[in-house]
Amino acid sequence: MKEKQKTNAGFTLIETLIYVTLFVVMIGGSLGAVYQIIQSTNAANAWIVVNNEANFLLRKINWALTGASAVSVPSPQDLQIYKTTPPPGGNPIVFDWNGGNLRMARGGGAPVILNSVNIAVASLSFQKIVETGRPDAIKTGFKINGQNFETLKYLRQ
Repeated sequence: MKEKQKTNAGFTLIETLIYVTLFVVMIGGSLGAVYQIIQSTNAANAWIVVNNEANFLLRKINWALTGASAVSVPSPQDLQIYKTTPPPGGNPIVFDWNGGNLRMARGGGAPVILNSVNIAVASLSFQKIVETGRPDAIKTGFKINGQNFETLKYLRQ
């Protein structure tokens, strides 16, 4: 008597469901990790852009204050800088804040926007600090994307 051999070809329904479930969990976890990486990269890039922009603005103000013979702060958002040897463009160099933009004008010319179109300066303040026995100083502060940036520049006599 010959016995029939039983062959098991394929998977059962339960095995298939288990494999599909494991595959979905692995793919879902991978997609979640990729999404988190992309989000953190975007946040890091935004932070870098804001800091680079703020550093540029602070350096531009520092440049203008270097070698100043006189400085006036007519209002907290305006700074006028006079130099004995006028830079190209003449005296005074004027910084002001208008509609989220930090602007600079030279020698009474039209103001030029210093920040890029992607960045809005939320506030700007200039403060002249006069202390006995020390040179005058200009404190500059502004806010970009909720981050405060400040600098203090002493004026040489």
